[in-house]
Formats: sequence, structure tokens, C-alpha cells
Amino acid sequence: MSDFEALPTPILHSISAEDGWLLRVWDFTPAHRRPTVGVVVVGHAMMADSRTMCRPDRPTIAAVLVAAGFRVLVPDLRGHGESGPTPRQGGDWDLDALVRDVGHYVDLAAALEPEQPVALLGHSVFAYAALGWLGQQSQSTVRAIVAMSCSVWNKRFEPSRWRWWLKRLVIWPLVLICELVGYVPARRLRIGSADEARSFWRQFHGFMRRDRWDSQDGTVDYFANLEHIHAPMLHVMSEGDLLYARPAAAVRLSAGIRQRELLVLGRDDAPGELARLRPNHMGMVTDPKTKLAWHWVAGWLRRSLGTAGLL
Repeated sequence: MSDFEALPTPILHSISAEDGWLLRVWDFTPAHRRPTVGVVVVGHAMMADSRTMCRPDRPTIAAVLVAAGFRVLVPDLRGHGESGPTPRQGGDWDLDALVRDVGHYVDLAAALEPEQPVALLGHSVFAYAALGWLGQQSQSTVRAIVAMSCSVWNKRFEPSRWRWWLKRLVIWPLVLICELVGYVPARRLRIGSADEARSFWRQFHGFMRRDRWDSQDGTVDYFANLEHIHAPMLHVMSEGDLLYARPAAAVRLSAGIRQRELLVLGRDDAPGELARLRPNHMGMVTDPKTKLAWHWVAGWLRRSLGTAGLL
């Protein structure tokens, strides 16, 4: 018998985006729990797929949320996992497409559970895609958002000069490889389980070059729009994330969100045993030792959605 929460057998939904792209979403419903206490859309990082958030052979944050009474929807972001075509198959997309796709996931959640509150939980790229979408919504059914290991690589957010130059050194070889190959071959380079599209990578690099976080055509300033987010937001970071979303830089990204709470794992002011956890960037959602933090996040979501007393 496993020593962690088992995921129920999922339903696989198919959604057609406005450009015709087929988005696939795994749907996990708590067994023998009616009604659910809410719906959480849980999205993964770049160069990864839904398996970082839900899989049967190890502890996952999706399983923890289901055990807490939530109905959990886990999309494979476009070009990843079941939501092909992949870059190797000719698929191409940018961040703006990922931002627009968030609306389809939210619509699905509301359609499946019209009486239940909806929340978003993102790791890395889905976190800032979700923030980018939510900042453009004057009215939204989303009642809370959790951003885990979320940061955008802008010079204005990075207080350390040498770390900024390190980020530039990290990104440059991938930019060159992307232009030569036509996409970022993360699988062949063994830096991830999913390849990334040329348009996405060019836009990601553009954020660094222009010191902005905005749409491809420059008409949407995602960063400026964060001040329009009214839903409670929990920004989860780790002192063990030394480059990608290190706390000193990440906190600057979310500073304009009105109802923001911070949770920095490995810091003395983190609750209880969370002060001892220091997962790296991917370890935030893949390291079983971080399970205690996932339970804390589930509790925060229940409190924020007003469902803490149910079950």
C-alpha cells in the first residue's frame, strides 16, 4: 500500500481554443465527497507537462488537493503532453496563447461545478500565465490564486547584478539553439520533459531584452495589470530556488497585487516545519519532502474560498 494519497481515476476533457488548438485537461473528483469544496485548476511549468502535478506513483500536489475535497483540473498546456502538436511536430505558440487558454480552463471549471468557487494554482509559467489572464478580467469567477515558484526574468525585478548576468548567460545558449533547431529541444538537452516553441522562447527572451512583461504586440502590459487583481493571492517561494524564482526577485513581481500573502519555504518566518524546507525550482512540486507545504497550500485555499469548515 502506498504511503501517500492516491489519485482517483481521471476524466480527460478536450477543449477547443479560439484558434482551434485542442487543449486536454485531466479531471480528478474526490471519491465519495459530495459536494466538493471548490474547483482548482492546477497548471505546470515550462519544459514540463501535467505529470509534474499529477501522477499515480508518487506524492503530488493534485492528490493532496483532491484529498482536501477539491475537484482538480490539470491541463497539459498547449504543445505539452496530450495537448499537442509538440514543437517537434510543428507546434508553435507564444505566452499570449497560454494566457488566453487560462480563460478556457476557468470556463470548464465553472461549467463542471457551477455552484462551487474556482481557484487557480500555477507552478512557474502557468502561475504567471494565470496572473496575466486574471489581471485583464474586470469580472471573474476566480476566487483565489496560488503562484508557486513564479517569477519573470526582468532586470527590474532582479536586485543582484551578478545573478542578472548569470541569467543572461543561461538563456543565451538556448536562444541560439532555438534559432538553429527551430525550437528548444529540452528533451534532447535533458533539461526538461517537454520541448518549447520558438515563438514562446523568443517572447521569453524579449522580456529580458526589453525589461518588460507584456504581450507580443505590446498592447497588454501584464505587469501593470497585476494591480487590477482583487482575488486573494498566495505567492509561494523557496530559499532553495537559487536562480529561476529566487525570493528576492520574485517578491518584486507580485508586489502590486492588493491581497497578496507570501510564503517563503526555508525562511525563519515560515510556519512550523516549513521553515526547514528548501526545495529547488522543480522540487517545489516534485519533491515528496515538500508535501507538508502542499497541505498548507490546500488549507490556505480552503480558508480563502470560505470552505474551511466543510467536509
